[in-house]
Amino acid sequence: MDSLTGYKADVLNYIDSGVCHLLSFRGSLTHNTHDPSTQSFDDIDAIGWFSNPLAKYLGVYSGKDTKEIKINQYDIVLYETRKFLKLCSQGNPNVISMLFVKPEHHISYDKFGKELLTNRDMFKTQLVARALLGYAGDQFRRAKNSTIIAPAHRGYAGDKRKKSIAEFGYDTKYCGHLIRLLRMCKEYLETGELNVYRENDGEELYYIKKGRVPYEPIVLLADNLFQNCQHLIKAGALDQFPERPDMEFVNELSMSAILYYNGYGY
Repeated sequence: MDSLTGYKADVLNYIDSGVCHLLSFRGSLTHNTHDPSTQSFDDIDAIGWFSNPLAKYLGVYSGKDTKEIKINQYDIVLYETRKFLKLCSQGNPNVISMLFVKPEHHISYDKFGKELLTNRDMFKTQLVARALLGYAGDQFRRAKNSTIIAPAHRGYAGDKRKKSIAEFGYDTKYCGHLIRLLRMCKEYLETGELNVYRENDGEELYYIKKGRVPYEPIVLLADNLFQNCQHLIKAGALDQFPERPDMEFVNELSMSAILYYNGYGY
């Protein structure tokens, strides 16, 4: 059994595949930057889309719109239908990337998950580029903060990550995300493609994450990529994309998935 098959079996052991319309890996495994060693701070990340029982939509007490499952090295987050499709429609990088991972990185899907994947290009909108830049800016601020805040006070970091920050003087994981997001944004503006799997720069991003690249060159590269993206936007690169997806399709998909899950045809 290869590693990916084993990871899928583990995730399906924690989550009944019948619960999710779509269940996929995300994070380093899908970015081509995963480090499976015991010293790594990488998790096996997965994301899913589920519907609640109908009573949660019609009754007084609404159901949860987010479920998180953390078991050993597995970090799984599930989003309820309306929240999930709203995040996709907004171009949220953490969610929409799920639609553009390699086929082998999907764990399971039903007919609604398949329909969403078939129509994934509908979600390539202007909002995606703006969201990628916004998330990159957030990673940049966090990376800069990590160089000036004592590791013991970084509440977001686990023990392995705190050790890494103390060793290299900055948060290497944030810096890896920063460069990846900016390159994805630049490629998206140039080609219209959302390249989640980092075929050409996966090794470089891995080296950044492992602290093998000094902080100063990373900052210079990030500044240059930010400028490239802003220049492309000013030159009209956003015009190739619609402002937002077809919300009639999104709404119909949402209603169909919820009703089907509750036994009402479709």
